[in-house]
Amino acid sequence: MKYHSFQEVVYFQEGPGVRNWQFRPNGVKLINIRNIVDNNIDLSNTFNFLSEEEVESKYKHFLCNEGDYLMASSGVTWGKIAIVKNEHLPLCLNTSIIRLVSIDEGVLNKKYLYHFITSYSFTSQIEKLITGSAQPNFGPSHLRKVKIPVPALPIQHQIVSELDTLIDIITKKKQQLADLDTLAQATFYDMFGDPVNNEKGWEVKPLNKITKVGTGGTPSRTREQEFYNGNINWAKTTEVNGNYILDTEEKITDLALAESNCKVFPIGTILLAMYGQGKTRGNVGFLKIKAATNQACAAIPPNEEMNQVFLFEHLKTLYLYLRGLARGGNQENLNLNIVGNIKIILPPKFLQSFFSEKIESIEKQKQLINQSIADVQQLFDYTMDKYFN
Repeated sequence: MKYHSFQEVVYFQEGPGVRNWQFRPNGVKLINIRNIVDNNIDLSNTFNFLSEEEVESKYKHFLCNEGDYLMASSGVTWGKIAIVKNEHLPLCLNTSIIRLVSIDEGVLNKKYLYHFITSYSFTSQIEKLITGSAQPNFGPSHLRKVKIPVPALPIQHQIVSELDTLIDIITKKKQQLADLDTLAQATFYDMFGDPVNNEKGWEVKPLNKITKVGTGGTPSRTREQEFYNGNINWAKTTEVNGNYILDTEEKITDLALAESNCKVFPIGTILLAMYGQGKTRGNVGFLKIKAATNQACAAIPPNEEMNQVFLFEHLKTLYLYLRGLARGGNQENLNLNIVGNIKIILPPKFLQSFFSEKIESIEKQKQLINQSIADVQQLFDYTMDKYFN
């Protein structure tokens, strides 16, 4: 296997340090690291503009082209990749964003480059080069030291074909999950109508008249050794994404539970994200495990008056409505008072249970698909490791 230094086969360019006073209310979009979400460019998040005149005179060479790879080079999102599409243009680089382009596709296949820069081999090289930095941050000087395996072009094409096939399978299975979520929501509307307009005239109660709404806390990070790496599940808003919660990223200790506002909620508790970055606020999750939570989540435990699966799907239909209830300045949030006053429709319990059975059937199908995705993902990871590490 022949290895090249990154700069021999890849053109990379870091965005300029544009100042706040240069921002304009309209013009050419200026991409920021917060616009790189889930390997896509998300322009629904806040972005700034530069005037067309200033771009033409100073920053024309920082304009992106369709098909360019953009990489976040600082902060918690460092290493995230997005591909520029025609719909994003015109788009100008900003600081902490690096553009990467194959210099000669007769030497380095463009899609092969993409798979390499998303591989562990690439990120581990970067991590070694930036070790010791309090704030992860890399740039062209680090990229020049990266080594990239460059086999013969036919082998690159074969590698790309294998990896793209696996990605395509995962993408289609994720679409199946999305279709099942759509089916669940359609079933809710078919049976109960729009819960905001309540055209079917169901009885309505505020959520805090149905059950007690609580929240949790965050054990001090200054006592990391004592409070974290325990065996008590502790959920955060990043894990509240409209699905069942089967495990948590972090665990806390008994001491953390005793010396903080945390409390353990039972299986069946619904978590509602009261604040969080991007699209998090207003999302709900369903605990399939006992877990504590941080203060950014409202916790809605099971109650006798209504079916908890019904309530979970009900709250999912209210996502946009809930986001509209948020209050605050730069960072709009929900709070326990707002959550407690959410109006909930109360169809007869037997209808709620009938609906719940339909949803549980859908969830079983989702579990099978999720397991299949995990199996294909494992094969994809093995294939990446085989070719790049």
